[in-house]
Amino acid sequence: MIRTLTKSYFYLALLTFILFFSSIEAKNIYFISVPKSGTRIFASILSELTGKEINYWKIGNSPLDKEKIQFQHFDDHLPEYLDCIMNDPDSICFLLKRDLRDVIVSAYYMSFNEPHIIISDVEYYNSLNKEDKISYIMKHSWVINSAHKCARCIKKHASNDRFVVISYEEMVGLTPSFIEKLSRIESNTDLVERVAERTLNSERGTKVGFRNGKTHDYIDEFSPKNMDSFSFLKKLNKQLGYNDDSSPNKKRRKR
Repeated sequence: MIRTLTKSYFYLALLTFILFFSSIEAKNIYFISVPKSGTRIFASILSELTGKEINYWKIGNSPLDKEKIQFQHFDDHLPEYLDCIMNDPDSICFLLKRDLRDVIVSAYYMSFNEPHIIISDVEYYNSLNKEDKISYIMKHSWVINSAHKCARCIKKHASNDRFVVISYEEMVGLTPSFIEKLSRIESNTDLVERVAERTLNSERGTKVGFRNGKTHDYIDEFSPKNMDSFSFLKKLNKQLGYNDDSSPNKKRRKR
């Protein structure tokens, strides 16, 4: 009798083990980000945790390539991309956002080397001073359109268990909520925290040509005129989850 029960427990445990790891292996990972929201860092963390490469998704690519993590910004192909996720029952999609004021600052610094990526009228943009460039980005850069799409996506899909909203502030602060959200793809939270911390340290200061942004960057970079110019984007920033007094949660998870 005891031997029979022992065998039963063994096979039950074995079946549970197989089903658990099979479900993780079958999980198709997507993520969408607002540009300048720590995309590179988050992509590296996902790759480290899963051992999978990042594939920049385009129409015509196979969206169900389980060997890669499917990524794209909130751009014109978003409806097709979301359709792929909604039609994939084994999917999980991370939505990466950031305080729009800091997105604008990051876009401004990126325009030093690659202005054509941020705005279309490069010649006019280059004739402006810093203050006017920042205001110009607010009104004319595609990153603002991307933020609008992110806000609509969060409103529509945030209640869907397969969509996980992560903020830049959570990520760089290694907050408990960030660790918990990544436990959806790796249950060992201590491992998640170690990998995330190692990746953050590695990505900061090691990439030539990349500026290391921080939370509340805009406080040192926005002029009073820029603060006023941002007024028309306050509603959008609030839809993304940021108020005028938003402050990053720097509390680390207790080991």
